[in-house]
This record gives sequence, C-alpha cells and structure tokens, in this order.
Amino acid sequence: MPEQTDTDVVTKAFFQDENQQTNFYNEWAKKYEEDTSREGYNGPESTLEFCLKWLKPSDRIIDIGAGTGQLGYLLHQHGYNNIDAHDGSEEMLKLAKGKGVYTNFYCEFLEPEIESSFPRDFYDGMIIVGSFGPCHLNPDHVPELLRAVKKGGRIIIGTRKQWLTYPGDQYKWNYALEQDFNKFEEEGKWLLLEKKFKSSYGTGVEGAYFIYEKI
Repeated sequence: MPEQTDTDVVTKAFFQDENQQTNFYNEWAKKYEEDTSREGYNGPESTLEFCLKWLKPSDRIIDIGAGTGQLGYLLHQHGYNNIDAHDGSEEMLKLAKGKGVYTNFYCEFLEPEIESSFPRDFYDGMIIVGSFGPCHLNPDHVPELLRAVKKGGRIIIGTRKQWLTYPGDQYKWNYALEQDFNKFEEEGKWLLLEKKFKSSYGTGVEGAYFIYEKI
C-alpha cells in the first residue's frame, strides 16, 4: 500500500478493511467536513442537481452512506423533508442527526446477500454518493439495496469515474463498476435513466453519475 500523507485523509478511507472501517469513520467524524472541504471533495453538491431533477420533495428517500448528512441538508433546503439516513458509523450519524433533516436512522455495515434492516419495497428514492469504491460498496451490494426501493423508484449514484474500471493493484477493487451496472440492467433489475460525467466531484477528480429506475 502506498504511503499516505496526513493531508491524504480522503484517500485513506479507501484503504480500510471491514474491521478498520467503522473505527476509522468514528474517529474521523468530527473533522470529516473540515478535512473533505480542505481536500476539495464536492460529491454531495455535485450530485444535488440529479436529486432535484429525478426525485420529488414528497418522495420517501433514503440516503445510503449519509455520513454527516451534507446531502440531506442540501435537499432539506429545497423542501425535501422525508429523508432517512444510513451509515456504518455511529459517530457520523450523530452529526447527521444534529442537522435536523432526517427522520429515521440506520446504523449498520451493509454486506452482500445479507438482509439489512431497511423496510422492503418502501422508498421512492435512494441516494448513494461517495459510497461505491474500494472498501465501501461494490456491485455485489446492489441486489440488497434494490430490495428497499419500490418498483418505479429512482436510485441516484455519484462516485469517482476512476472506479468504473479497475484502477490498479494499489486499491482493493477488482470491479468494473459500469459493466456490472449494465449487467443488472440486462437482467431486468433496473433501467438507466441518465448517465453523466462532471469534473466538479472533487479537486482533480472527475465524477460519474448514474440514475436508475427499479423495474
């Protein structure tokens, strides 16, 4: 693993295994927004336009990997008041709860093929920003995530473009994310509504955005 500097805290998040991840985020929670702002992470802000386009303010929405609640806060400013939050870090969710924009909270580590505590066929919209990537979510999580969304519900995904293909041996990431997403469409699990690339995901980082409808 390449040596990381103290200012590489966002990159460090991609090198935590399952046993380290919860502790890493719990310890990072209080400085998360300060650190990510300093390093130019702009995932929630850059994904907002897709949420406003494809989700209605009245929709029941779940924010997967909500962290400290930055995207929920932005949506709340636009009249979205029916949002639940999920994260694997209790300390991150405490800060999200403090923003006063979420209704229900799910603190759990999601695992492929293991049923989560999310209600089945319940949500009109699901937002997943910054959570697909090494040591976080991968395509194997998609079937369980879809279980919580109603037929016809929208799934909005924002991630780094570099995760769409195999980025190299330095990361524990052996997925071609876009190819796997396409396979789910071929299997009739969801339908692609929009795909877009934007340079505003972070400083020097191009973002990839996918909007799907559950079939």
